[in-house]
Amino acid sequence: MELEFFREFIELSKGKSISQTARDLNTSQSALSRHLQALEAEFKAELLMRSGNDAQLTPEGEVVLDLAKNIIGSYDRVLNA
Repeated sequence: MELEFFREFIELSKGKSISQTARDLNTSQSALSRHLQALEAEFKAELLMRSGNDAQLTPEGEVVLDLAKNIIGSYDRVLNA
């Protein structure tokens, strides 16, 4: 799994739309959607409930969000050590 996918998922969890998050991250909406789909396939669960431009974390998404924050936090601490 790509660390960047976790970083993107953390940004998505902040309640912005996929298109807004893609703009904020300077990536395409289609790339961000593919990365989210890869995470969902990896964890075999829907992580976001999509409704139009709105997206809410599922219970499984909440668990993966905590995991993503821990992984990214640990990685960043190693880089800064």
